[in-house]
Amino acid sequence: MESIKIKSTNKSKESKSIQNKSKESKSIQNKSKESKSKESKSKESKSKESKSIKNKSKSKQNKSKQNKSKQDKSKQNKKYIFQIGFNRCATQALTTAFEKLNIKSAHAGIKISLYCPTYYLSILMYNNLKKNFKNPKNFNKIIKGPLEKYTAFLDMEYVYEDYSLTFYTFFKELETQNIGSSFIMNIRSCISWLLSRIKLGKQSLRPYFHNIHDQKLKDWVDHYFTHSINVRDYFIRNPTIKARSKLYLLPLEHKTIPQLLKEMNITNKNIPNEKVDFIKNLSLTNQEKELPKSIVDYVHSMIEKHGDPSHPDWWV
Repeated sequence: MESIKIKSTNKSKESKSIQNKSKESKSIQNKSKESKSKESKSKESKSKESKSIKNKSKSKQNKSKQNKSKQDKSKQNKKYIFQIGFNRCATQALTTAFEKLNIKSAHAGIKISLYCPTYYLSILMYNNLKKNFKNPKNFNKIIKGPLEKYTAFLDMEYVYEDYSLTFYTFFKELETQNIGSSFIMNIRSCISWLLSRIKLGKQSLRPYFHNIHDQKLKDWVDHYFTHSINVRDYFIRNPTIKARSKLYLLPLEHKTIPQLLKEMNITNKNIPNEKVDFIKNLSLTNQEKELPKSIVDYVHSMIEKHGDPSHPDWWV
């Protein structure tokens, strides 16, 4: 009997041990499930966080793309002002007037950075354009890079020794790439213009304005009339161009800079007229006395042949 009791108690103990082990096993299983649940929840939360980060990143990228797109559109829609008349015809006075009206202007050259030399507008623009110069239908964009921050471009001419790069004569390319922009044809009488250039030559260190002989003066006269005729034919006598881009005249003997600015609807303010070198202390007869007779006769022959571009009626 005792033996049976012992066996029974042993079995009972074994049963309890098994139950305890079962409980422990269940506890381990539960803990395992809890840890797995926690891990899955952690993964889910991490996944959600990563998705949230990705979504935020995509949102930022989309906003960045939208901003870039807006900037590109604003650049495309930007309207510029190009002075396409001659130097020694109030280019500096025009620049000063624009700057007073907070119109960022580039005159002759620009500094890309504080320690860089001045880059001439003509050279920058020509280099931007000429990469596809052999194929006129695929001209590269002229206004790009450091030029994009400017609105008005004046005195686009580079002269050195006997060489002159007059980029304002590329007005067709400028207009085609910047439709709707404004173009200013600043001009003065041919005799007055020649005298002003000669005067500059006496003050300038640039060799181009030194050693001014009769042939050089005749070349200047030819350029004066040829360029004026080309501008008139393109902007005034071409209905398509006349409808899409505006040419403003600044004949200095007949119109002031403030009058021009009001005509362009740039300002209603009274901008004081900048001092302009007209050689106006000299009458036309006295101006002509300052030049060789052969040059004066040549100018008169060109006026008889083509008319006088310095007069507003010539541009009708």
